[in-house]
Amino acid sequence: MKNRFVLFISVLALSFAGAGTVFANQEGFLSDIHIKNGLDCNSCHEGKPKKEAGIQACLDCHGGYDGMYEKTKALHINPHDAHEGDIECNECHKSHSTSIDYCASCHSFDFKVP
Repeated sequence: MKNRFVLFISVLALSFAGAGTVFANQEGFLSDIHIKNGLDCNSCHEGKPKKEAGIQACLDCHGGYDGMYEKTKALHINPHDAHEGDIECNECHKSHSTSIDYCASCHSFDFKVP
């Protein structure tokens, strides 16, 4: 019974994870874009790279939630004006793996997430 439950939860998690997956870009991951723009690992990870950079690193460089809203307000639907409030950047943006469209778990906006 326990094995069936674990299998069920695994399949369920994979189906939700795959539902909003989109390729970040044709050139690589978000970290590659940062490197091309002159940043290095320390720019986000502040010293010895951790498993994940802190959310504050994203907000500091990208103008906070208000700054990101302004940068994307011309889109048909602004992904940074979520009805769920301020969603942490890493819910969509994955620096070292394929980014996902968090909104696609419920909506079909077809965002291309860098």
